[in-house]
This record gives sequence, C-alpha cells and structure tokens, in this order.
Amino acid sequence: MIRNRFYISAVVSVLLLVVLTVSGCGGDKTSTAKFDTPTYPFSFDYPDGWKVTRNPAFVFGSDDAVRSVGVTLKEPDDEITVAQYELDKELPDGFNANQEEIDRIVRRLTRQSNGSSSDSIEVSFGGIPGYQYVVEYPGGNGVELLTTLTFLFQGKNEFLVNCQSSPANRAALDAGCEQVLNSLSFS
Repeated sequence: MIRNRFYISAVVSVLLLVVLTVSGCGGDKTSTAKFDTPTYPFSFDYPDGWKVTRNPAFVFGSDDAVRSVGVTLKEPDDEITVAQYELDKELPDGFNANQEEIDRIVRRLTRQSNGSSSDSIEVSFGGIPGYQYVVEYPGGNGVELLTTLTFLFQGKNEFLVNCQSSPANRAALDAGCEQVLNSLSFS
C-alpha cells in the first residue's frame, strides 16, 4: 500500500513537471495589441494591456501634432507616444531631414528640461529614414527619466516616436518601445 502511494505520488509529480515544462515552451507568450485606424497614417503593435490614448497631453517638445497616440504602461512617466507633424516642404522619398536642424531642436529641448542627450544615430523604421537620440532628464518627484526620441521623415510628414521611462519600469518600456518601432507601418 505504501509502495503504491509512493508510485502514484511519483507519477503525479512527473506528470505535473511535464505539464509545467510543456506550458513554458514556445518562447515568450507576451500578448500583443495593434493600433491601426484608417484616420491615422501609421500603425504599430504594442504590449496588450497598455492604455491607449488618442491625442495625449504628453508630447515631447510640442503640442502642434496633426495626430498623436500614446500607449501607457504606468502614468505619468512610463509611456510611448507616436505623433505626426506636417513639414513646411516635401522631402523626396528616402530622404532624411537636415541632421543639424534636428540636433539643434533636441539640444534646445534637452536644455529646457535640464537634461543631457546622446549624439544622433541614423535609423530606419517602417521603411522610412530618421534620427534617434537618448535623452536623460529629471522628472517629477526626483525621478530620473530616460527618453528615446526617434524622428522619422516621409514626404511632408515628420513622425516622432517618444519612449519615456522611469527606472522602475525601464526594462518593460524598452521592450515595448522596441515592439512599437519594429512594427511601425506607414500608409
């Protein structure tokens, strides 16, 4: 009788271990949501469960965006915004904007926020070129914020992707930012 209980207990333990192992297979099971609406000329994937806000109040440096959307992990510091601005003149396909001008804008915004900025790097997301910067600056309540600013240029449009995070949520926000940038699509 004791031997049978031991045997049954061992079999149940092995089966439980197999079920737990198999359920963990297949890589990351993070669910994804998609922002895609016909009134916006861009779409992207983001982590499911994050709050979506059209025309969010938080847009780095300017509130004159034609369209903007925010996906928020935790207010007020951990959020990603994608904003569309209209340029004064049309850029040829595949042409990047004037780097010196963008550098000047980022330096000015960084000074205004008492922060520091990396040098720009050339990037391309969704098939259009741009520049990316990493900016650190003090937020409210003494929280040091980190923002990755990605400026992308297409025709008469500038798109700004702003990924801002606090130290407590930096890893999750970085993963969300990567997901947004790598899935960006423009119509």
